[in-house]
Amino acid sequence: MKDTACIMVLLCVPFYTYCGGSECPLELNPPSIVVKYGDPVSVNCTVTAEAYGIGWEASEGGTGIVEGVKSVIWKVENLTDYETRPRCFGNFNSRQCNEPLDVVLYHYPDQVSIWAQDHQSPMIEWTEYRLVCNVSNVAPINLLTLKWYKGHVEVQNVTFNDTRKTLASELSVLPITPTRADDGAEYRCDAVLDLGPEGPQPPVAVYSKPFNITVHYSPNIIQNQSHGTEEGGDALFNCTATGNPVPTIEWKYKPADNVRINTSGAVSLLTISAVTADQDRTFTCVATNSQGGMSVDFLLAVKAKSTGAGMVVGVIIAVVLLALFIGLGVVFYRRRR
Repeated sequence: MKDTACIMVLLCVPFYTYCGGSECPLELNPPSIVVKYGDPVSVNCTVTAEAYGIGWEASEGGTGIVEGVKSVIWKVENLTDYETRPRCFGNFNSRQCNEPLDVVLYHYPDQVSIWAQDHQSPMIEWTEYRLVCNVSNVAPINLLTLKWYKGHVEVQNVTFNDTRKTLASELSVLPITPTRADDGAEYRCDAVLDLGPEGPQPPVAVYSKPFNITVHYSPNIIQNQSHGTEEGGDALFNCTATGNPVPTIEWKYKPADNVRINTSGAVSLLTISAVTADQDRTFTCVATNSQGGMSVDFLLAVKAKSTGAGMVVGVIIAVVLLALFIGLGVVFYRRRR
């Protein structure tokens, strides 16, 4: 029995690689492939030791065993089986071994789209909403990255651990709480399929259409000023407001014939011609829309008007004081002498 065992071991030594060894004397070129759905594919399998026959086993393009050759090609004109597992196999002296081919069959998304979940425009300031990005019919899903953009700035990206190789659809949710600064902001969702160095470079992205949001917010008056003028002069107050919807502007003041108001959109000008002394008071501008209101007081300070008689009296007093000063100087000088 010892002699028999020894003979068996000796017989196996020269054929270690295919007689109980861990390696298979088959080489694939290329060893792995990345193929677009429906594209042709061709991979060569070469035997590196004596074999009785080699061949391909596959759901598409299988060859069966071929004898008397050193290589055999697996070829498919239109690869469409996402779960294909082609293997090149060889029959050797005492066993059969095989070398699997790593295949990534990819499919770009049919569509990438964005919508606001459970909501229709417009949005209300400081209210939370959820934007949803839907990616339809992409493979393989585990190589997909969804990138959210606000304008040109990336705000979120999402990857998937799903191991399915077949077509799949996925959703990504982006929570937002818009402010007035976000009115008109543009969001976009990019689906990037990164297939590694064997795939297209740079990785191909499929873009959603831009999704613009409208934000409604309460008014804010950005012109706030006081005004001083002499009695009989003119005064002008500018009340400019922001808000969405466009605010309605109203002035509150004691009516007077010399007051005129000119309003265009959210800009209102109040003009007072030939100001009177009793108009030294506050004029209030009120801006309102569906989201609220704001008011601001504009103070008019009226100064007494200078008159010609007053100027004459001032000159006379100045002359009298000057004469008095000169007279006192003369008296003082004579006494010193």
